[in-house]
Amino acid sequence: MLAKAEELHYVRQEADVTLSFAHYKRGAEMRITSEWMQPFVARASFNLGMMHQFGIGVDASAPLARRYYNRCLEADPTGVQAPVTLMLAVLAAQALMSRMPATQVIVDSLLNDLRTHMVAVNLVALGVFLGIRAYFARTPAAAGPVAAETGEPSSSQAEAGDTTIPTEMTSTLTESESESAVETLRRREPLQTSEDTGVEL
Repeated sequence: MLAKAEELHYVRQEADVTLSFAHYKRGAEMRITSEWMQPFVARASFNLGMMHQFGIGVDASAPLARRYYNRCLEADPTGVQAPVTLMLAVLAAQALMSRMPATQVIVDSLLNDLRTHMVAVNLVALGVFLGIRAYFARTPAAAGPVAAETGEPSSSQAEAGDTTIPTEMTSTLTESESESAVETLRRREPLQTSEDTGVEL
């Protein structure tokens, strides 16, 4: 008689690392005699590589991990190779980090090096110069809107001889007032001399 549905449940079991290592090692060392064996040998080799890389159940060994990763690529060349390539890159990064000196040693060597001080001074000076340049670049642009709000012609309009009246002023002026304002603007224009026109006066 079948057990009731509520009586069925999963029992969590602890992983036997030693037994798993023995199975993976036996599978990775099998001689491939048929195509269907390639994925199984490659998977066992990959798992062995991870166990040796991270020290799971065995002592960590980068050369053995690299050996089993390469065995995985050889066993199934047409299989999924992205995880193996990723783990080989992680293994290379771990080897590089293990050869690097301690962080305190690197910091002390940088602080005692004169070239580090020169680089810091140059970066501070560059930041100051960029800040001054940005400040002076914003200053001329602020003169245009202020002149427009006061109704006075800006410096660029005065140099170009622009006698147009702003739109917000013409909307509130009568025809006679507009003509008077145009005449006032024309009087403010600098008189042209003989040197400017090239004609003797």
